[in-house]
Amino acid sequence: MRDFASGGSAAALSRPAKVLYTAFAFLNLCGLVSSVVLYDGFVDFDARATPSDLYRRLTAHYETIDRRTLLEVTHAHLFSMPVLLLVSGHLVLLTSLSLRFKLTLIIIGVIAMTLHLLAPWVVRWSGGSGGAGLLYPISGGLLFVSLAAMTCIPAWEMWRPRRRA
Repeated sequence: MRDFASGGSAAALSRPAKVLYTAFAFLNLCGLVSSVVLYDGFVDFDARATPSDLYRRLTAHYETIDRRTLLEVTHAHLFSMPVLLLVSGHLVLLTSLSLRFKLTLIIIGVIAMTLHLLAPWVVRWSGGSGGAGLLYPISGGLLFVSLAAMTCIPAWEMWRPRRRA
């Protein structure tokens, strides 16, 4: 925590901290890839699938999940996803990015995560009507990009060779 409070940088972290944060980054990226595979499992991407097919499969998936199961999954995600965002956000705060870019990236992550947690419920309540099913892939895409950036940029800065002054 002292690294964050003192305005430290990712490059200046101790080797053990770099190893720990790099392991976190690797596992986080594995989690992001598994999210794409999981998403494919219920929308079934294939070469002949139209956007309409994908939308229909997405809404059908959430319409068939009973309320209790959806509540259990949401409950678990409400505890785990914010921790992922917290750690990723702290790591991006250690980068050399501008304060404005850091804030933008964190805000996008917070909004995307909130919308993505709500998306299954919105799809279920609306039955996918009115384009409500689009909330899931749009929020998921934004969340994927923001978390990937908050993971990869700090990891790169931690290990890149330092320039000599």
